[in-house]
Amino acid sequence: MEKYVICLSNEGYAASLEVRKLYDLIPDSKAEAMHCIRIVDEDGEDYVYPEKLFMSMEVPESVSRALHKRAACCWDNAPSESWFGSFKNERVYGERFETRDEMKAMAFEYIEVFYNRKRLHPTLGYKSPMQFLDGWFTAQQQEKLVA
Repeated sequence: MEKYVICLSNEGYAASLEVRKLYDLIPDSKAEAMHCIRIVDEDGEDYVYPEKLFMSMEVPESVSRALHKRAACCWDNAPSESWFGSFKNERVYGERFETRDEMKAMAFEYIEVFYNRKRLHPTLGYKSPMQFLDGWFTAQQQEKLVA
């Protein structure tokens, strides 16, 4: 059985701890002697906190493996990284904005006018998101008529 802790309170540590979040527990006899525990956060850093803020729990090894597999998955943010890469390359680089509002207006125009309506996406069969949705809605309507 693997040991974890659930944060019950973040009093005094609101910026560091998330209530109801599951944290890895690292055995630490020095911390235990001071009524504290050592935990690992999502960045892999370990910190010592008062034990009264947590509830200890044991989980089967299979659950622990699943938790660590999920936490270590480097592909979780790949779609957003890809989008921001496209946004920067296609619209931001080389531009100078005098105000924040000017930047916001450009971002809105890029997303709502170009990216969603005109830009062709390989993952959507080289259609724009609007064309893809229109085709999907049409297919849904035809399925209802057939059924």
